[in-house]
Amino acid sequence: MKKVCYLFLGLLTVFLILGGLKSPVVSAKEVALNVTKQVVTPAKSPADQYTDISVEMNFGIPSTAAKGDTTEIKLPDNLKFIENQTFKITNDAGDVIADAVINRDTKTITLTYTDFVEKRSDITGNLKFAVRVDITKQHENTKIPVKLTIDKQTKTVGEFNYVFVPGDLSKEFDKVSWGTKTAEDGSITRTYELRVNATKQAFADAIVTDQLQTDGMEYVPSSVKVYKGVWGEGNDGKLALKNRQLVTDKEVTFAADNKSFTVKLGDVAQADGYLIEYKVRVPYAPASGETFVNYASLDANKTRIDAKRITICISNS
Repeated sequence: MKKVCYLFLGLLTVFLILGGLKSPVVSAKEVALNVTKQVVTPAKSPADQYTDISVEMNFGIPSTAAKGDTTEIKLPDNLKFIENQTFKITNDAGDVIADAVINRDTKTITLTYTDFVEKRSDITGNLKFAVRVDITKQHENTKIPVKLTIDKQTKTVGEFNYVFVPGDLSKEFDKVSWGTKTAEDGSITRTYELRVNATKQAFADAIVTDQLQTDGMEYVPSSVKVYKGVWGEGNDGKLALKNRQLVTDKEVTFAADNKSFTVKLGDVAQADGYLIEYKVRVPYAPASGETFVNYASLDANKTRIDAKRITICISNS
């Protein structure tokens, strides 16, 4: 069994320290942050294409900043943001300093300042966000410098070692997880995937069982989907279920307490691969350091073929 601990960093955390008053400035322009300190920390080393890379910077907002001014932070081509996000940057009193937009397509964070910056000077803070390697742009195993472009000026803020992990066709059964979504109330939803028969073997009377082993976790029953296809390596090097089709003739049964479910695949031909996708919800805001365990197994030919366990570790920056 494998235990995988995923570290989830907030995409962007900003803590602002406000100084004295200053005179308003009304011109709209692009503002360059004064970066004073920076740290790049991968969740593991060497990092692969699934590893969260934490980028943290101390910065100052120039005293010339005014309402409507913007700061754009752009990633290099070989890095990417995990997801799009729009939010407000506030201080401890709840005053809105800027509106922030993370755009995965353009690989940018854009800050648009409010009139609050016209009323204060010496605004400093800490900026923290997570990125991953974009494997469509990065093909070699190497040491990757993190080069950020801020107001058209490029600055190297750190580096990390990178090793590409190709799709693994040697597993009869595997389980992966990704894509944590946080709702306004702090509750989270995460996607899981069960992969059956990447090794292209024949199984008789195959049954997949999934079980939530931590209180507070609950399935989203409508999210369970079963796909059939052939496992292979995709164009991006990842394991992919090719020619996949949604199948509806496989029996999915949930336990009365909604803490486990089974999927009866029946007889699996040598060329047949299956993917079972579903979502799990935690209906409250988890505390930093809280863990959630999910266990799954494949039985066939009246024998336990394999089992996998994933532990999700919550880290609130």
